[in-house]
Parts: sequence; structure tokens; C-alpha cells
Amino acid sequence: MTTLRIKLSRCHLCNATKTRPSPTAYVFCDFCGALIDFDFQTAISDPRSKLPGPEYERLRAALAPQLEKAQQRGDKDAYLELQRKLFAAYVEACPAACSPRINDPAYREKYLEHSARSATEGVFDPEMKAASDRQAAAMKALQWIPGGAMGVTCRPETFWALYDTVLEMAEVGKRMGERTGLSALQPDGDTPVGERIGLSLFVQGWLPYLKKPEIDELMRRTGLATEYVEPTAATDEVVPCGVCKADVHRLEGAKQCVCDGCGHLLFANVVTSCSHCAAKLLLPAERTSFQCAFCATELRTQAWTMGHLDKRV
Repeated sequence: MTTLRIKLSRCHLCNATKTRPSPTAYVFCDFCGALIDFDFQTAISDPRSKLPGPEYERLRAALAPQLEKAQQRGDKDAYLELQRKLFAAYVEACPAACSPRINDPAYREKYLEHSARSATEGVFDPEMKAASDRQAAAMKALQWIPGGAMGVTCRPETFWALYDTVLEMAEVGKRMGERTGLSALQPDGDTPVGERIGLSLFVQGWLPYLKKPEIDELMRRTGLATEYVEPTAATDEVVPCGVCKADVHRLEGAKQCVCDGCGHLLFANVVTSCSHCAAKLLLPAERTSFQCAFCATELRTQAWTMGHLDKRV
């Protein structure tokens, strides 16, 4: 996807249509800041979203015996702590595979905790364990045919049997999230995008091992092959982010938006000026105070968001 075309996406919260290109595979609403879609084509074309690299692999190999021992002991606390280390390393090694909001420290903490707890609950939950065992059996039953980009392609009927277990795991994961409270820990709130991200990761790994008919069918089933359109003409104003001073396109009628530079959620309907240097700023929506990106003056958001000293637009 080029920067002149955008994935056709509609927000599940405010029903707005995406009007500006997304710099990453994670698509945020221009009007309320919600995570609304995942752009598969961007994900597979961004080199930063590829395999994490040797440092991460070394850590994973080093932690594998400890994870196995913790699992055998039934020690969820120890297993969770190891998963926290592993996901922290993954975020550093593979930034494009994560939401751009990962640059916001508060969001990053929530993201890592949710990811680590999800991985931990998945190992100790009986229903998920049974589904995982069925998926492992499907993997073992895969059959291969010579040819293709990787030297072999997967026999279609065995691949689709594996795909069925992926769908099953997604459904089991939903139920597990509700049982364990994981759903409430989602850093992006209640969004249907999580399932699409999981499917995208699966598809990315399997494309080189499939023939074109299976690729086309897989893209159709997962809904990843969607329409791209020209950006819609919209009235906007470029205002610096109050946290990192990156240019933010504030669209007319928008209430919140995500800064592409630092990943903070911003109030799009509040444009104010720093009390010290007078720089125009968009305020962070999830922080009570912040330092002006231009002069480092400590500023509090409460006065502006309560209607004092602000210019609401």
C-alpha cells in the first residue's frame, strides 16, 4: 500500500470512516482515536515487523527451560514473570509488530501486562490447553508437496484442517478472556481488531507455503484482502502534539486522535497554548500533566479539559 491509498475502514465506536493514511498496520480512528482495523498489506511490507532477531531468540531459548519447569510446577506467578521479560524483549526487537501506541509508557505497561497474562492463562487454562493440543496434532499431520517459494507447499486439505484449529483457538481465547478478566485488561478497550491481528500473524507465516488458490481463499476467509481507496478530502489543521511536537492533522469534528510520532492519545477538540512559550498544542487525553514539547514547562491538563484557559474547537 502506498501513502496515497488507505485501507477502507469504519470505526466500530463512532462510525466514522478512515480518511488519512496510517503509518503502520494498526489503523486508528481519526475522530475518536479507537483502534479500528489492522492493515495486513502494510504489516507484510514493513521490515520492522519481521522476525525479532538473534537477541530475542537467545532470550527465548534461555527462558524456555524455566518456562517449562514453571508450567510443570503449576507456578503461574513464576511463569507470568518470565513472560513479562519475553514480551518486553519482543517489543524492543519487533516494534512494527506492535501498536504505535507502544511509545506511550502508560500504554506500553498495559500492553505488556495484557500480553504476558494472556500467554500465561493460555498455558494453565484447561480448555485452551485442549485446543492447543488439537492444534499441535494438526501441525504434526501436515503434508508437503515439492515446489513453491520455499521449496515445498502444504497439501491443501491438511492446511485447512490446521486453519480450523486456529479459528477454534480464537473462540476458546474469547471465552478464556471473559472467565479470567483478561478482556477487561485490553489496552485498546473493547475492540474486534484483536482477532484480526491474530489471524494476520498466522497468514503472514503461511503465505510462502501455499499455492495461489489457497492464498486467495485464505485471504477471503480471513477478510484480510480488503479494498483500498484514495484518501477522502477533509478539512484539517496541523497542530503539534503536546508530548512530542510531531505534526498532528486535527480533522474537523474529531474528538480524539492518536499521535503517529509518540503514540499518545490526544484531545483533538482542544487546542491550547503553553503558558510559558505560547506554542500551540494538542493535549494528551490520558495524562493529568505533561511537559511542553517545546520548552519542557510542566503543564496540567485538568484546567484545559474542564473548560478553563482553553480554546475548544
